Amino acid sequence: MINTENLIDYLSPVKIENIIDIKKLNINQLGNQISFFNGQNNDLSQFDIGIIGMQSNHSSPSKLNAADKVRQELYQLFSWTDNIKVIDLGNVNQGNSINDSVIAFETVLKDLLAQNLFCLIIGDDQDLSYYQYKAYEELNQKINVVVMDEKIDIDDHFDLTSKNQSYINKIFAHKPSHLFNYIQVAYQNFLVNPYQVELLRKKSFECYRLGYVLENMKRVEPILRNADMLSMDISSIKYSDAPGQKNHSPNGFSAHDVCRIGRYAGLSDTLSSLGFYEYFTENDTKGLTAQVIAQGIWHFIGGYYERNPEDPTIYNSDNLRYNVNITDKGEEIVFHKSKRTGRWWMQVPLVHNDEQPFVLVPCSEEEYNTACKREIPDRWLKALMKYSQ
Repeated sequence: MINTENLIDYLSPVKIENIIDIKKLNINQLGNQISFFNGQNNDLSQFDIGIIGMQSNHSSPSKLNAADKVRQELYQLFSWTDNIKVIDLGNVNQGNSINDSVIAFETVLKDLLAQNLFCLIIGDDQDLSYYQYKAYEELNQKINVVVMDEKIDIDDHFDLTSKNQSYINKIFAHKPSHLFNYIQVAYQNFLVNPYQVELLRKKSFECYRLGYVLENMKRVEPILRNADMLSMDISSIKYSDAPGQKNHSPNGFSAHDVCRIGRYAGLSDTLSSLGFYEYFTENDTKGLTAQVIAQGIWHFIGGYYERNPEDPTIYNSDNLRYNVNITDKGEEIVFHKSKRTGRWWMQVPLVHNDEQPFVLVPCSEEEYNTACKREIPDRWLKALMKYSQ
């Protein structure tokens, strides 16, 4: 773990004058609302969120200023949240090799997570997700990983012994494992080998098609509510809304969807890192993609400062409990709803655990309505299998 005083060895502070003219900004624009790491002894304990730029690919100068392009758009946005405690930590220094760079990136994240500083990452390569995951290792806790991508980046021949693995394979193979659940969101069937989906499901992991979440974007909220880290590939956004990507898919999330995802991520009580990856500036001629990412971050910040940890099992006027019979024998699923936030949970029994007979799993009213039809919700079954392992 690094000492905060030595962050300058790993980070290059942002040269704000090269990005935007702060003097021309309104006092309420984000460029005047956040703090900037200056290479000296910043006390990070006074901040909630740290912004980090990362370029791991030495051979791609077009990506060099990806984070700064997003900053240029972000700092112009008006803040509607009072007293935000956000610091821009700058960009991770490049080492002599890609391996040196990613180790520095991982080291910085480890230190910041240990200090309970939310890590907001703008990176060039989604392979950095593996190092984002590794940064949680010293926290000694199992984590839930959510990845949003139009494809599933698992090698067709799943070989945990291979040295040339995708980042997802590396996450699954990492020892000691601190992975509890992996959730793949927004994959498109025609871009994905059915074998990959089958493999994830056999491991009791979760997969949600793009069409499934677009049908009702509220389905994303319970997915993110218990997540610890989120990795978002820009290719999960349709090309017309985010042309700054290597793929040119006509399908994907809209700019509006990204804003909703940002807000849901901010509202999540457990999420502690968020990475936007695979932004190609050379394809983003009018800065549209940078604007989409910046606006997603804006909504994240707003959601973060509306976080409202709650225990729906407490008996009071704010919480509702529903016991739903699913068989004629009286077997039931118990649901909880918060009247304050409108969020739902369901109880999943823990077998052979007298001290903790059940665990609360985030869900939506959709699962409750399914149970009322005497059908067992798919999310409940998946959770039962996961906690029974």
